[in-house]
Parts: sequence; C-alpha cells; structure tokens
Amino acid sequence: MAIGIRDEHEELRTAVQGWAEARLVNDAVRAALESDSDVLPPYWGDLAEQGLLAIHLAEEFGGQGAGLVELAVVAEELGRAAAVGPWDTTAIVAGVLASSGMASSGMASVSDSVRALLVGLADGTLTATLVIPTAAADGAPVAPAGLTGTRNADGTLVVSGLLRPLVHGAIVTHALAPVTMGDDTHWVVLERTTAADVTELPTFDLTRPCASWNLDLVRVAPEMVLEGTTTGTVRDLALVVLS
Repeated sequence: MAIGIRDEHEELRTAVQGWAEARLVNDAVRAALESDSDVLPPYWGDLAEQGLLAIHLAEEFGGQGAGLVELAVVAEELGRAAAVGPWDTTAIVAGVLASSGMASSGMASVSDSVRALLVGLADGTLTATLVIPTAAADGAPVAPAGLTGTRNADGTLVVSGLLRPLVHGAIVTHALAPVTMGDDTHWVVLERTTAADVTELPTFDLTRPCASWNLDLVRVAPEMVLEGTTTGTVRDLALVVLS
C-alpha cells in the first residue's frame, strides 16, 4: 500500500526545513563533532516547544494528534539536517509507550506513571533511548540479549545485566530495553539513575555517541513493564523513524 503525501505533509516538510535553518542546526552538528562528551543540543527546548518530538502522540499526552506519516516527514527532514540529540530515539520510545495500552482495548489506556513519562518526553524535560531489535535469518525480529530478570510476588521485575550500545545513553533519562525471563521477552522502561555504572563508548558516528548501562538487581515497577509490547512492534517503529 502506498503512502499518500498530501499538501499538509509538504507544508510540514517545509516548516521543519525552515526551523532547522533558523535554529542553526548545522552549528550544533559541528559543535557535536568537536565535543569530547555528549550533551543535549541548544535547540532541544525549542524542538519540543514546536511539537516535533511528539507530533505522533495524542493531545492528551502533549502531542499534536498526528500519526506515523507525519512523524516520518519530521524524521526525514531532521535527518536531512543531521540534527543531533536523541530526538529520534525519544520519538520511538514515546510511540511505543503510547501504544502499550492499546493491544486489548483498541484505545490508549496507559497507567498514570506512563502518562507522566509520555508528557515529559513530549515537552522535552525527559529523554529516551532504546535497544534496537535485530532480525534473524528468516527476517523475524529478535530482541538482543543483555538483561535477565525475575518477577516478585508484587509484580515488580528485578533485572540485571549490561545494555550496550545505547545511543545517547550517557545523557538520556530513560531507556526501553528487553528483559529475558526463561523463554519470554518483556520490554521495560528503565531510568538511567538506576544503573550501577554508565560508561561512554567509542563510536564511529560522532553525532550519535553511545554508552553502556550496567544494571545490578534493579527493580522495575509493574507499570513500567509493557506487557502488550512485542519485539516486532518496537522494531517496526524503530525502522520507520531511523530509516
């Protein structure tokens, strides 16, 4: 099925191009190439204020109420400008979170904690990255190994392991990652502050610094375990945005 690009999409494309030029995105790219550490770009707050981080989210979460096509248009233009910062991974994680309560009801029915996280991702006060699923030889999505966990009687997960590489992992506030429990994979949201160690890693792409998180017996609240989220869901959205 072809994707129909309408006049409003072309207008959105032009608006994002103009924003990138006005906010001196190229200067931020040069600064990132010369920096020894990862930092949020100076235009991060304006990026959020313009609604570009959450154009695909419902208005109740602080988004623009658009959809995946509009997000793809924004991603294409920010990618064309080589805009630095975790805008792409933040948008991906926000999209996964927003859909996490839709599997059974057909409507967004997320918890208060997830709702607060979505609002923070939309307004730029919170940022996120994720573990990108790979593909098996037959094309099926595969969640990389890294974290293992056990479930307590109260529904919390206790997870341990090493996550690497996490794009912008040294500066984001949250990460979406798979946890292996026997034959099952559960996608969870983790806070960087819970990691026992965060280490920046060498990377060929200096505009996308990476880091590792070492987690040791970290407790994950039940509402941060996205039971309705599959590895295929995460990989599909990640492929669209990162492409």
